[in-house]
Amino acid sequence: MNGEQINSLLAQIEVRIAELESNLFPANSRSDDNSESLDADEKLSEAVNTHIRDKSRRELARLRANLDWLGGDDAGLCESCHEVIPYERLCAVPVTRLCVYCAE
Repeated sequence: MNGEQINSLLAQIEVRIAELESNLFPANSRSDDNSESLDADEKLSEAVNTHIRDKSRRELARLRANLDWLGGDDAGLCESCHEVIPYERLCAVPVTRLCVYCAE
């Protein structure tokens, strides 16, 4: 992977991080805990939202870790087999550190 590709991936990851952060930590967020007064549909909705937030937090952590990884000597190398991960795969799945074969 060349420097231009790494810079492109870094920019893509930074954009996704900004999206996740704005969704997880909105500027005008309210934290009303009225769980006792919620009906069943609202409780289900809240459970789904909690799951989505947890998944987003995990993605955010992986993206931040990949920013460091892409800045290091092993940038773009599969964690398992140490072969080069194709640039196209990294663009499609920016949270990965595995080649297609090792990911299966």
